[in-house]
Amino acid sequence: MLRAGPWRGVFLVGCVLLFAAGALAGQGADTPRFSVRVDPPSGEVGQLMTMFVAVEGSVGSDCNLMETPLIDGGRLDFAQGPNNQQSSRWENGRLTRSIRTEWVFQLVPERAGQMVVPPLRFNCRGEEVFTAPVSVLVTPSTIEGGLLTLDLQPSADRLWAGQSFQIDVVATIDLKRFDQIMKNSYTLDLPWLDGVPGLLRLNTPPPSGDPATVRLVGRRDALEMRASRDGTGTRLVLRRTIDMLATAAGQIELPDSRFAATLAVETARDRGDRFSLFGNSLEVTKAVVVDARASGVTIDVQAPPETGRPPSFTDAVGRFRFTGTAAPTTLRVGDSCMLTLTLTGDGNLDYMTWPAFDELSRNFRIYGKNERKLPRTRVLEIQVSPKTALVTEVPRLEVSAFDPEQGRYETLSTGPFPLSVSPGGEDGLSTLESRSETLSNLETIRDVLPPPSGARAPAWLWWVPALLVLLGVDLRARRQAWRARNPSMLRRKAARATLEVALAAAGDAHAVCTAFGHFLSARLDGPPAGLTAVEAGERLADAELREALRQAYGRWEASAMGGLRFDLDAARRDAAQLADRVEAAS
Repeated sequence: MLRAGPWRGVFLVGCVLLFAAGALAGQGADTPRFSVRVDPPSGEVGQLMTMFVAVEGSVGSDCNLMETPLIDGGRLDFAQGPNNQQSSRWENGRLTRSIRTEWVFQLVPERAGQMVVPPLRFNCRGEEVFTAPVSVLVTPSTIEGGLLTLDLQPSADRLWAGQSFQIDVVATIDLKRFDQIMKNSYTLDLPWLDGVPGLLRLNTPPPSGDPATVRLVGRRDALEMRASRDGTGTRLVLRRTIDMLATAAGQIELPDSRFAATLAVETARDRGDRFSLFGNSLEVTKAVVVDARASGVTIDVQAPPETGRPPSFTDAVGRFRFTGTAAPTTLRVGDSCMLTLTLTGDGNLDYMTWPAFDELSRNFRIYGKNERKLPRTRVLEIQVSPKTALVTEVPRLEVSAFDPEQGRYETLSTGPFPLSVSPGGEDGLSTLESRSETLSNLETIRDVLPPPSGARAPAWLWWVPALLVLLGVDLRARRQAWRARNPSMLRRKAARATLEVALAAAGDAHAVCTAFGHFLSARLDGPPAGLTAVEAGERLADAELREALRQAYGRWEASAMGGLRFDLDAARRDAAQLADRVEAAS
């Protein structure tokens, strides 16, 4: 045992220093060391290069790439990783195992000179670790210019807020190098499709003719473009029209766009360690990315003027036609009349709102509103019931729109619709859905009673509250009896609301198919298990709608089986549009 004295203190200090040194040594051993390799180590402008970032040891499994840095004079895109590789070997009679974690990037230089790839940032077990910068020598491109071109052609450079317009994306390819373009290498970088303030991309039908699929940079979807040859026959032309909506006033700046393709410049016999070109036995030993850029476009968007704006203007911009019908026109107090309003034309139909139509509430009780969206058409159904037998018509209703071509407001109207109303109806009252509506009906009865006089109220008047209570009970019983007699009608009315809830909760193509099958069954009086497209088509007279159902079901079923890429948002939109058409046809 160490005696007390000065040597004991020296011993304790030494132990502490040795422990600290061991801890630091252990910490240094756990700090990963990254290696960076570029293949090939140098190249020309546009050459497709591969950068490998690797770390040895088990610590690599706990490292995460935090961001891909921007490069001055080049593009660096993450390709894949992390890829874990394990190997074993015998050394001096002992089995040694090693672990290697690797990330792969695609590097494309854009300017001749010395290109520097800045450090990449990783998070390894809560600690930030940086790779060393890498310098790559870039020589001028050996590929002639003009192989690709790109042009953006907006249909107008001055618009009104709420006005829709088109942007034509036109890309061309010189056919003399067409055979060298690698398969599926076309890409379009159109940053204005999303995230540009004041612009909204609308659903655009795919083009007709020979299609060509071009991948969109930074997005999961692709763009279908129409392929054709120019007048000289020397260039392939890819064209796509994209519908856009100007949503806010101001100067809208579209950022630059880029069209790119990859050329197989040098090939060799396939050794089995590289990808093959066009599925044959040749491998690509040198690939170069060629591109074309289109400068950004400036669009001036103005707000519809405040001067002369009608009260019935609710952001409708375009040229429209407003019509309406009312049926039945002969009814009793309490019976319901269906008012159908239709707005058709060219403009922002999907984004305008209906006026409140407050003039209806003066003489009518409004039971509900149902809206449908069809191609170039908006339909609003309002179920109304006259409050008294004094009502002689449904008043004239107005919708105002701003005509962008004329630069002025236009007020559209429909009606009035004559009515013949007699007292004593009950069919409309039987559809009351809430206690507040029942009370509203009682208030209506009270409104038509004669005003009180200064004389003493007659004795029978004391029985009025009791009669009103009995009337309320009778109305409730009638409502329940009506609902029991009409389960099919109730199910048809609730089908759309049930579909919207199911589509919002759907997570894959199978769920979309199931939800729409149940909607078809409820709307077309089918079995509870749902209807297929063929079964639903047998109940519909519209041949075009039957074909649309068949195609939609085919896409969803192919996606559910893994044979087709699935876009959930697009499937929801297609299902909603098909539901509108089914409701209109049934």
